[in-house]
Amino acid sequence: MKRTAITIIRISDKKAGHDQQSLGLSKALMSILALKSTALIEIAPFKKLTAVGMCLRLNVDIDLKIALGINQLEQKNTRYIVIGAGHGTHLSVLALKYYFKAIAIILMKPSLPRFLFDYCIIARHDGVKASTNALISDGALNTLDLPVDLIKKNQHIILIGGLSTHFDWDTKIIIENICTWIMQQPLDMKIILTNSRRTPENLNAQLWDNLTKITQQVQVTDHYAKTRIDTDHFEWFDHQNTPQGWLADQLLHSQAALITEDSVSMIYEALTADVRLSLIRLSPIKRDKIAKNNQYLAACGYLDYFDYFAVKHNAKKDIKKEINLPRLHKPLNESFRIAAKIKQQLIQKGFL
Repeated sequence: MKRTAITIIRISDKKAGHDQQSLGLSKALMSILALKSTALIEIAPFKKLTAVGMCLRLNVDIDLKIALGINQLEQKNTRYIVIGAGHGTHLSVLALKYYFKAIAIILMKPSLPRFLFDYCIIARHDGVKASTNALISDGALNTLDLPVDLIKKNQHIILIGGLSTHFDWDTKIIIENICTWIMQQPLDMKIILTNSRRTPENLNAQLWDNLTKITQQVQVTDHYAKTRIDTDHFEWFDHQNTPQGWLADQLLHSQAALITEDSVSMIYEALTADVRLSLIRLSPIKRDKIAKNNQYLAACGYLDYFDYFAVKHNAKKDIKKEINLPRLHKPLNESFRIAAKIKQQLIQKGFL
């Protein structure tokens, strides 16, 4: 490999899911390239007219360079990789591709023609065939890195999604599943619960009431702005009041997870964190690709579906067997797998 300095420019639209993917791939590339002179820089998307002008290779004067921060990025003997996730980053990725003669990577099925990008990282459930510049990932990439010597805690975690365009949402059924699943766990197992920005407010209130009925001993603390219930059996955390990196840390240290099946990024983070994963089944809207992909993961042994209805009809023994099934797969590490593929191709192209 040529000892070339590499600068990775990550274009961020400040959306958490998009940042998880682009940052996950960026860090994996930095690690796998193993170059001392590798830098990672984050910038915001350019205005559309500015990006289009750069794509058309119009002159970029020094004032514009300073305004965009390009003058600080320019280095001699440096090659550039530009990474973006989200439709709002497409034009900016292409603008920097042409300006720096960079490798352009987009983390999604793009809304612009795929041939414009060097690599499109596309989730398998989008149904795109793999090609030279279309690399297929098993779900969304993320920043999780599973330590070899990680010791799991005596805890499980429940992750609650919410309203989406892919599934019908039934708050009553969701709560029934969660409470029944909790009651099926060993008495000495700590249960961590958290919601998301899509979780309906009525679920938060109703779940709170149901959880208090489970324990009958509720203590509210102000450590997380009075959105946490402490008991001997479980803890409730509101997503708005948890610090950055909290969810990843909890997943890495949990033995099992229960997740509503609308939460795609959470599902793949859990699979990367090597937990026994169960999904709360939701009713898909029409023939939904997300539901179909979840069924594919279940068929491959990556996860199972928890069915509170079966528990209520005296199938407790079978359900407990399912909960304690050994994992039939290795943890996913899509960020590093995709990064390794890109590295191999860049070497073949003479970029590295």
